[in-house]
Amino acid sequence: MQITVGPLIDNDSCESQGLATCLDGSCAATIEDCSCESEGLVTCEDGACAQDSDDCLDLSNEIPEEFSISRPYPNPFNPTVKFDFSLPSLDKVGINVYDINGMHVETLMNEIKPAGYYSVVWNASSEPTGMYFIQFSSKGVIKTMKVILIK
Repeated sequence: MQITVGPLIDNDSCESQGLATCLDGSCAATIEDCSCESEGLVTCEDGACAQDSDDCLDLSNEIPEEFSISRPYPNPFNPTVKFDFSLPSLDKVGINVYDINGMHVETLMNEIKPAGYYSVVWNASSEPTGMYFIQFSSKGVIKTMKVILIK
């Protein structure tokens, strides 16, 4: 059941009420309550979300059964590093980069993603040589990975 609170000024409005923010800006009790339609997608027969009904057939073999995340590669890197992750269901994903002192450097992702496989690339060309931490958060999973930028 989706709960719509009304137009939102920012994503923190839902969170301040203990609710999840759907892609369309509405609030829901949990991220699972955000419907495919509210995310601008169609619902396939198996309950998965897809861009359009033609994608439903292709999507059935592409939905991961469990969450996974790869190690960043290459590592050490210059100037880009990549990692892959998979989501078994619609979920909010946060990916942030921090420097060795714990200061926030960049937000790589902070959005709701449908089930599927994803690749993220961080271009650190404007950052100095050093050690960085990429923090991934999704559905109670928090994983922090160390990367080293060498110029």
